[in-house]
Amino acid sequence: MDKFKSIFLTKKSDLELWFSHLQFSSLDFIRYASFFCIGFIAGLLCKKWSKYIVFVAVVISIALAVLHGFSFITINFGVIQKTTGFQNITTLRDFCIVVYERMQKYSWEICCSGLGFIVGFKTG
Repeated sequence: MDKFKSIFLTKKSDLELWFSHLQFSSLDFIRYASFFCIGFIAGLLCKKWSKYIVFVAVVISIALAVLHGFSFITINFGVIQKTTGFQNITTLRDFCIVVYERMQKYSWEICCSGLGFIVGFKTG
């Protein structure tokens, strides 16, 4: 049992040394693993329920558009811009630039969740 503990502690210290060379903390590992798990669950749900999810999204979008068209509800685009952080977007080009910058900022999280989604979709 003592030999097992020493082997485990040696492997653990080697792993910690490897992570320190990568400048990769345990909090980063937990964050990326969480994004992978969320992507995996989304992939499973998409594989099993994709027809229903698309149908519900289309119905809700049409219903909101019709209600907004007849002025039953109002959509406050100013609040949406403040909430999402997409201020001063007047053209599609500006929107694409902002989305591209956000994707660059969160590229590791997007990759981990995308990989999880693919694995979940394939296994589902």
